[in-house]
Amino acid sequence: MSWSPAIVTIADIVHIDDLMQAFDLALGNPLAIGRTFNIAGPSAFDYGIAADYLSRKLGVPTVAIANPKYHSFEIDTSRARTVLGYDPENDFFRMADRAMAARQSSHP
Repeated sequence: MSWSPAIVTIADIVHIDDLMQAFDLALGNPLAIGRTFNIAGPSAFDYGIAADYLSRKLGVPTVAIANPKYHSFEIDTSRARTVLGYDPENDFFRMADRAMAARQSSHP
């Protein structure tokens, strides 16, 4: 796993299940007509914390790699939450756990 401890690296991601929830809530919803909605997971994650988590779970070391062109970002999903009732369930850790469980079940 690679990350740079010198730079705070925050990002948002979204799981397909949460994305489909957003589509389901928007399609046919009169409150959604003509509006745009930002869709992301329940919260942004820090790459350093994510790398440490995966390192512990998978038993692999992390390697610090600086990337001066990277910029942190967070997506504001408040409009989707308030107008559509969007309630994402899959944060980074749940996604990682689901991926590792799927990998284990396909490679017994």
